[in-house]
Formats: sequence, structure tokens, C-alpha cells
Amino acid sequence: MSNNLWRNSRFTYFLASMTINNFGDWFDVFALQIIFAYEFSASPIIMGMLAFLYFIPAILLGPVAGVVADRYSKRNIMMVTDILSAVLTLGLLLSHSIGLALLLILIRSSISSLNFPTQQSYVKQIVSDEKLLEASSYTAISHQLAKIFGPVLGSVILLVAPARACLGVNAISFILSFLILLTLPADKPIPTKELQNNLKGWVSDVKSGGVFVWRHLLLRIVTALTIVWLFCNIVFLSQLTVFLKHILPGEPRVLGYVLGLEGLGAVLTGAILSRYKSISNYAYYFFAAFCLIGVGTLGIGCYQTSWLRFFLYISPFILGLGGGIGMVVQGYLIRKESPEKQLGCVFGISSATQNISLAVGTLLGGVLVMQFGTREVYIGLAVTMLLLGISAFLLLRK
Repeated sequence: MSNNLWRNSRFTYFLASMTINNFGDWFDVFALQIIFAYEFSASPIIMGMLAFLYFIPAILLGPVAGVVADRYSKRNIMMVTDILSAVLTLGLLLSHSIGLALLLILIRSSISSLNFPTQQSYVKQIVSDEKLLEASSYTAISHQLAKIFGPVLGSVILLVAPARACLGVNAISFILSFLILLTLPADKPIPTKELQNNLKGWVSDVKSGGVFVWRHLLLRIVTALTIVWLFCNIVFLSQLTVFLKHILPGEPRVLGYVLGLEGLGAVLTGAILSRYKSISNYAYYFFAAFCLIGVGTLGIGCYQTSWLRFFLYISPFILGLGGGIGMVVQGYLIRKESPEKQLGCVFGISSATQNISLAVGTLLGGVLVMQFGTREVYIGLAVTMLLLGISAFLLLRK
């Protein structure tokens, strides 16, 4: 493997494939929200179900998907999921039934649940250890750039075409991703038929991965911290539109500025960390990450319309700085601390626990806001993140 990461063609082609997928996914999420709300006139319950269908497959299938990533050619898995996802997305494009659309989304989400552990574990297989932090930073940057520009480009498409055109763009992105992956060499021989059909072996692999995470103190602590972090994050995001509409009525564009600045902060920290060779003491990084998230959340929650608008816009940028540190370091830690033969399973378990946290946060966010008020909930989330930062420092400093 080359010492220069950008001369590693396997990584650059993979990163290009993943970036195209990320942008396509954001087009897709944006389009489906518009289609369900305006074409199908979906009720709030259906809209909630739409969001839930993105979480439930990863919760149920995450560990199994991780075992698949460990046993088979990762390149081939990503190629198969791309083709199947393209076909299902075209089905969504042609679907005019809300029931059929929900079914296709569930099937596609189930197939896509293979992608997260496969992509994350593939990085360690094609990148040398001394370039692992740099590679982790670039994959995080890819996600954040798509988060910033995906909805913006989707809005531009809506000026000249219907929302369903965004689904067509996503289908094309899957095909382009497949063609890029096709140029990469197969990374692992397909195992024997006996291994493929040995159900006891599959159960053993899932159990082995779970036992490894549970017995590995560092991974266990970081998994617990991440569950709380993502819960707070999804509660914050799920209520952000309502909060901004309440304090700044008639200014819907502010939401785009806030989300964009958060993504910009995450991209900046990802770019900075990409210049590091390694990380040894995780305590300081998680402490900084969670405290920055807490300060940013507190700034938004306490904002008053009599204040300068600067304070509203600097807060999500600070929040994004913390989120970027957390994303990069968490991904790097899992790759570094896990053996390659179990890396897919570890990422699958991580995906399942993260999606449980996201699903619960999505469901409880509205309940908490109705009970206490958005501003109060945001201040509570900020205090929780600050306490989480202190906890991370105390638990991880050794």
C-alpha cells in the first residue's frame, strides 16, 4: 500500500463510490419527505413510520450484516447492494401507492443495512494502519459534505423538476457507484458452501462479536457514550425545525443555514484530524467533542431574537466541530481496536445500538418537547452533553 493515501487507488475509488452514494441518499430522503407530504398527503403517523423504516432494519439485521461483511468479499457485497437498491429506487419512482412505497423502502433499507458494516470494515482492509486515521477522517468528511450539499442540490432540482426526479438521481448514483466498484479487484475469496450454510457458525460469529465488544472495556465504554450522544443529537435535530419556526417565524431559510454551518464545522475538524497519524489518548478527544456539542446546543437553546444573529449561527458551527471530532475518533477507534476478522461484526453491532438510540430519540423527542418545551429540552440536552464530556474524560483517561 502506498504511503500517500491518494495514491492508493483502491481507497480513492472506494471513497468516490461512497461519496456518490451519500449524495444520492440525501437526494432520496429529501424527495421522499416531499412526496409523502404533498403527493400522498401522509398523516403525521405515516411520516413518523417513514423515518422509523430507516432505523428498524439496521436494528434487527446489524449484527448479521456484520458477519456477512466478515465472511464474504466486501467489494461484491457493496456491488450487489448497489444494484438491488437501484432497482428498488426505480420501483419507488414509479410507485403511486403509499403502501407499496413503504414496503419498497423497508426492503431497500434492509438491503442497505449491509452497507454500513461492509464499508467501514473495508477501509481497514485496503488502508495501512498508519493511514487509518486519515482514511477515517475522509469518510466522515464525505458524509458531512453530502449532508450539507445534498438537500441544497435537491432544492435546486425542485425548481425545474418534480420531487420524483430526485429518486431518479439516487438510482443513477447507485449505478455509478456499482461501476466504480467494478473496477476494484475482489478483496476476499468466497468461502466454502459448508461455511455459507452453517447456521450454527453464523450464530457463533454474531455471539463472538458481541462477547468481544462486551469484554473490550474501551469499546464498551465508547459504545455506551455514543448511545447517549446520538440520542441527544436526534432529539435536537428532530425538533430543530419546530424550534426555529417558533423563534423566527417566516424565515424558513434559517434552517438551511443552521444545518449547513453544523456540517461545515464537522468538515473542518475532519480535515484537521486527517493530518494526524494516530490518536493514543481518546479521553481528551471525546471530552472536547462532547463539550463542544454541549456548548453549541446551549447556544441555540438560549438564543433570543434580541441577540445578534451571529450567536445563532456560531452555535451550530461549534456543535459541528464537536460532532466531527466524535465521528472521526469513534470510527477510528473501532477500526484500530477490533481484529480485522471481526471488524464487520463489531461495526454491525455498533450500527444496531446506534439505530436503537436514534429510533428511541425520534419517538421521545416530541414527547419531551410537549412535556417541557423546546427551549428547556435543548438546555437539558446541552447539560447532558457537558456531563457526558466529563464522564468520557474520567472513564477513558487511563
